[in-house]
Amino acid sequence: MRFHPPSRAELIAKAAAAGIARLFKSVSGLLFLVVLVLAARNTREMGILAIAFFAGEWLARPISLRIPMSFSPEFLEAVLALTVAYLAAEVAFLPDSQARWAVVPMLGIAHGLPFAAFPSSYLTAASITQAMILAVLWLAARKIPVNWRRPAAGVTLVAGIGWFVRMLF
Repeated sequence: MRFHPPSRAELIAKAAAAGIARLFKSVSGLLFLVVLVLAARNTREMGILAIAFFAGEWLARPISLRIPMSFSPEFLEAVLALTVAYLAAEVAFLPDSQARWAVVPMLGIAHGLPFAAFPSSYLTAASITQAMILAVLWLAARKIPVNWRRPAAGVTLVAGIGWFVRMLF
């Protein structure tokens, strides 16, 4: 039996699949996508928030090199749960806020940290998957009445705090 090393395409596909799997293992990451959609009031704002979020995630790669310590996956998941709670609280309690575009990249940095130690194909695949999920969620969110966004954000706030507490123990 001859051994053939995996090709570059096979290595990229394997890393991409691992990045997508990592995304779906993060409850907080998926909850954040929901609250990000709730934070957008129109299609233009959804685009701006999505770009800001992805920019923050990618900015985490060079920033992580300057962080002198490593974080456990459980700690990072707890941090991500707090980002969900923060943005959900902003949507629920400050529905007319005009500065979400400035906050979302900072939250995106936290969401990029779990991918920072892996090859860039992890984050590339996760970003593409997140963009597809955001598009589907946005199409669905446009169908719900506007006055349901604040209660939905409240539910997401409770879920984020609950997941944070769960990750502590």
